[in-house]
Amino acid sequence: MDRPLVSIIIVNWNTPLLLANCLKAVIKNTKISKEIIVVDNGSTDGSVNFIKKHFPSVILVQTGKNFGMGTGNNWGLKIARGSYLLVLNTDTIVPNRAIDKLVSWLDNHQYAAVVGPQLRYPDGRIQTSGGNFPTILTTTILFLGIDDLPFLSRFLPLYQRGGMYLSGKQQGQFSKEHKVDWLMGACLLIRSEVYHKLGGFDENIFMYGEEVEWAYRVHKSGFSIWYTPSVWITHLKGGSSTTGLRGAILGEMHGLLYFFTKHKPSWQRSILKAILKLGSLGRMVLYSLLKKPELVSIYTEALSI
Repeated sequence: MDRPLVSIIIVNWNTPLLLANCLKAVIKNTKISKEIIVVDNGSTDGSVNFIKKHFPSVILVQTGKNFGMGTGNNWGLKIARGSYLLVLNTDTIVPNRAIDKLVSWLDNHQYAAVVGPQLRYPDGRIQTSGGNFPTILTTTILFLGIDDLPFLSRFLPLYQRGGMYLSGKQQGQFSKEHKVDWLMGACLLIRSEVYHKLGGFDENIFMYGEEVEWAYRVHKSGFSIWYTPSVWITHLKGGSSTTGLRGAILGEMHGLLYFFTKHKPSWQRSILKAILKLGSLGRMVLYSLLKKPELVSIYTEALSI
């Protein structure tokens, strides 16, 4: 059996409709040789039978349990045979030849180990898709809301570049090709030899932050990660997650604490915890004034992290 040029790994957990739209676009719009691996993370909604019935050509891997995004992707990466490995979320739609172009980009840029495309909302607006590695400075800027100040944020190193919608200099960041610290795991193309040297995602991170930790290891090993707006895909942003806003906020905090525990001195982790608590207290006050009890509840819970 010939080796495919690209292996496309998609993790699913109870999102069959998103998965169906994603797979239809991948199958229709990808012309290069490929294998598609769907890792079902213990879905309980009939996803497995749905995949078997409607997408028989897909390689289906069943974990039997929801292990999270990083571990789910690892299950697919371990059996992937492609020269290139594409990690793709179910809440994405790839336009015609987008994956082909991404593979061609990496093939023509031998200095790059990983590349990610521009992410767009369905209405065409550009999404934030990465940023600077977490440090005491970048996490302070994020959790104390300094990045919400337009006249300051454009000059500062940001853990997450841009807010919900980009504007000004932030828009410019994602309109030009450049090397980055990390990119979101919604769509990442990886050279297979880089994966085989570094391994996959850290399975101690359930969701939110696994791509940041992996990217940190990529850079420490002397490889580089690049962003290119010459290729774009539609990303529904958050559609692959069924844990909602609570899962995203608390998951991000847990991911950062784990990152600091693994890669930073212990005293920095203590400072990070203080930053998270202070930021949570500030948001509790803010959302109380704005009468948003759900967010108040989430940040109250965050105080005990």
